[in-house]
Amino acid sequence: GDHAKVMPSNFPATVTAMCKSIGLAPDQWVEVKMKQGMGRQLTTPVGRVQDFFTFEIDLATQDSDGNLPLFQRLLDLDREFEMAQSQNLDTEMKTALKYELFRLETMVEELSGQVTKGGELKASKKEAISALMKKYLDVPSILSEHPIATSKLTLADCVEVLPRLKPRYYSIASACELHPDRLQLTVGVLTVKYKQTPNVRLGMCSSFLAGSTVSAESGNPASAFVRMGVNTSSFRLPTDLSSPVIMVGPGTGISPMLGFLQAREKAMSEGRQLGPCMVFFGCRTEADFLHREQMREWEKVGIITSLQVAFSRLPDQPKEYVQHRISKIGGEVWDFLKHEKCHYYVCGDSNMAEDVYEELFRTATLVGSLSHKDAWDLFRKMKEEHRFQNDTWGIVSDREEGLARQAEKKFNQAANWLSDLGEVSLS
Repeated sequence: GDHAKVMPSNFPATVTAMCKSIGLAPDQWVEVKMKQGMGRQLTTPVGRVQDFFTFEIDLATQDSDGNLPLFQRLLDLDREFEMAQSQNLDTEMKTALKYELFRLETMVEELSGQVTKGGELKASKKEAISALMKKYLDVPSILSEHPIATSKLTLADCVEVLPRLKPRYYSIASACELHPDRLQLTVGVLTVKYKQTPNVRLGMCSSFLAGSTVSAESGNPASAFVRMGVNTSSFRLPTDLSSPVIMVGPGTGISPMLGFLQAREKAMSEGRQLGPCMVFFGCRTEADFLHREQMREWEKVGIITSLQVAFSRLPDQPKEYVQHRISKIGGEVWDFLKHEKCHYYVCGDSNMAEDVYEELFRTATLVGSLSHKDAWDLFRKMKEEHRFQNDTWGIVSDREEGLARQAEKKFNQAANWLSDLGEVSLS
């Protein structure tokens, strides 16, 4: 249940383009002195330009603010240049500067959520950031469209207005009991394709890890170097391995469960008694069934006593998710839940976790014949005793889809509530 804290690196091509944009040689050594209050300090003040842009500064466009500080700095540089050189510019340069100023002013206004000079309200800040993310994948692509301001941009400016790289956290997919000198991760390489544009955004850290794996296999240790730490968590197997366990982990959410199952494998090899273990995994097709052979083998030898796999994109088959598998074998699930030592674990998208919880609640009331209060008390007690654990994240990539899901969920909740009440006649 622990997490690997991975520090990513910017793509080499992006770093090269960034160095070229500000006119510095990648291997040039520099010293960066930061004033107090300028933000997070650099790991080291002395290094090569390419090292700062590779390991320290985030060169991806930001969905939090649309790189507003960068656009503001570019705008300031153009205004300063206009004030200082307006009398010395030829007509062509004046026209180019005027156009660049207009575009930067417009971008700053939209990203700030301000109105235009004419009083007309532009697209919302969120829509402006969304449009920017589709158009620009990284900082060099922004700079290439604003050459006048970029010619004045310095490394010091970049350090001040660009964010620092942040660590990404991944659930560790191995058990130290079985692999004391190795740490395994299950990572899906993120790829975002935008409509009406050829741009494809690659997940920085997932792509970095995938590239590092290839480098390691090809015998290139320098490219395979990964900056990593470990954060411990309370998301752990019970000390009493004879307790019944339910694990839910669709997609890469299976990661911590793999570590749990390896720990059970080690315990079994030592002759320790294992309780029953039910694993729910979800994916699109058989091709996406991560660690299929390993999990089938674990089921064969009894490390997993019930492996339930939901496929959501099988040809000519209805979509099935993990909560549907729970519904189909509600009797078996209830046999686990009613045990006073049952432990439940879920890892993955928070919407999925909520859907699964609702199905577990329905199982307790419909199959276990508990009242709503007794079902609530059951899960509250499990949570208080740390037998109901979540390792989830929440990302809704499409706002309309997210709203539709929430509306459907509320409708289903109301329908379930009415069905539980039974028929009511009014006189």
